[in-house]
Amino acid sequence: MNLPKQGKTRSVESMLNIIFLVVLCLITLPAVFWAHHRLEGWPAGTRWITRGIITAVGLGFAFTMVFVYAPAQEIDGVADRILILFSAYGLAHVPPAVVLQLKHWRGLDREGGTQTDE
Repeated sequence: MNLPKQGKTRSVESMLNIIFLVVLCLITLPAVFWAHHRLEGWPAGTRWITRGIITAVGLGFAFTMVFVYAPAQEIDGVADRILILFSAYGLAHVPPAVVLQLKHWRGLDREGGTQTDE
C-alpha cells in the first residue's frame, strides 16, 4: 500500500518536532529544579514571593506558547502540546536559575542578602 507523499512528509516533520521538543525539555526542565533549589538559602518571605513570581511567569509563558504558538504553527497533537508546555515552562526558569546561581557564587543568597567572606 502506497501512502501519499504529503502524509509521509508530515509524519516525519511531526517526529522531528517531537524529538526537538523532548531534547528541549531535557535541557530546560533541570533549570526549574535548580532555580527552586537555589532559593532555599533565602529568607522565607522573600523565598515564597520569588517562587510565586517565577512559577507564575513560567505558567504564563507555557500556556501562551500552547494556546498561541501551537495553533499558529498548526500543531494539533496532544503530545506536541504537552512537550511545548513543559519546554516553555522550563525555558522561563533558565534566566532565574542563572541569576540565582551567580548570586550563590557571590555569596548573596544567604539570610540577609549580604555578601559574606568565607
